[in-house]
Amino acid sequence: MKQKLVITLTTVYGSYQYTLGQLAKYLFALFLVLAAISFFISNSLLVVTRSHLDDLEVDHQQLMEEYEQISEDQVQFEQQQAVLDTTLNELGVLKNERDVLTQLNDSLDQQRASALAEKQALDSALGALQQQRDSLAEENLSLAEQNQRSAQAMQRLAELEALMGLTVEGRTTSQRLLLLQQVTEQRKYLVNQIPSGMPLKGKVAITAGYGMRNHPVLKKRTLHPGVDFRAKQGTPIYATADVVVEYGGFHKKSGFGNLIILQHNFGFKTYFAHLKKVVVPGRSFIRKGQLIGYTGNTGISTGPHLHYEVRHMFKKLDPKPFLAMNISNVNETFSAVKSVKWASLRKLYPLNLTAAQ
Repeated sequence: MKQKLVITLTTVYGSYQYTLGQLAKYLFALFLVLAAISFFISNSLLVVTRSHLDDLEVDHQQLMEEYEQISEDQVQFEQQQAVLDTTLNELGVLKNERDVLTQLNDSLDQQRASALAEKQALDSALGALQQQRDSLAEENLSLAEQNQRSAQAMQRLAELEALMGLTVEGRTTSQRLLLLQQVTEQRKYLVNQIPSGMPLKGKVAITAGYGMRNHPVLKKRTLHPGVDFRAKQGTPIYATADVVVEYGGFHKKSGFGNLIILQHNFGFKTYFAHLKKVVVPGRSFIRKGQLIGYTGNTGISTGPHLHYEVRHMFKKLDPKPFLAMNISNVNETFSAVKSVKWASLRKLYPLNLTAAQ
């Protein structure tokens, strides 16, 4: 008889004996059941797992896409970061530059304020300089006018000196002026004291001069001691120097009719004959240029005229040089009238104040 391995299982419900074959069958059946269950469970799990895998694949794909997107985003971010870093660096540079510009602006503000203050000071100085320039311009204009007047005065002085026949060598301007003043005053004195100039005003014709002639009334050759001026009745007659009236009225013996005799300084006399009227009384003092009478046709006369004579110490002189005499040609008059000793006249006051000649 074969020996069999028996396995006994004891429980509260009793004891059970199994042989190894039976146990193997039971285990094999159990294995089959478990395998079927496992198969079904595995299939179920496989389906679930596949579904999960599909989901995971989708998720993985999405994650990959998201990763790629994130990678791209990261690249963009890094680029943007780089740009941002660059921008930040630029901003830092710009900030530094802004700080520098701010400092420069502050410095420029200070410089502008200083420049403005300097400009105001310069404007003030310029205004003062403008006033000084205007003042200098006025002074220059005044000096120019003064120089022009001075030049004109010097030219006039030279003309007057030439007119007076004065030399200017070795004399200063003040000496020249003093000399000219003295000589002018002396000559004015002479022409006021010695008969000079015309006894009638305006342009007057001389009808008979000084010298021998046939008398128009007496019909014989006689000395005509003066000059005759053609003049209408009543023409005014004026004294030719400062005088005293020696005679004024009708003169019977001379044939002069109404006659005025004026006695001048230094021995000179003047005669005015054939007058219509005498207006100055005898022994009265008369100044040069004063009215003394009116022309007429009295006495021995052939028509209205003025007979005018110049005498010195009873000597009858040619009146013509005296008619032309003025302050500029006194010396020429002295040279023309040689019968008067003029040299001794120069020694009298005020002619002796300077040696002008």
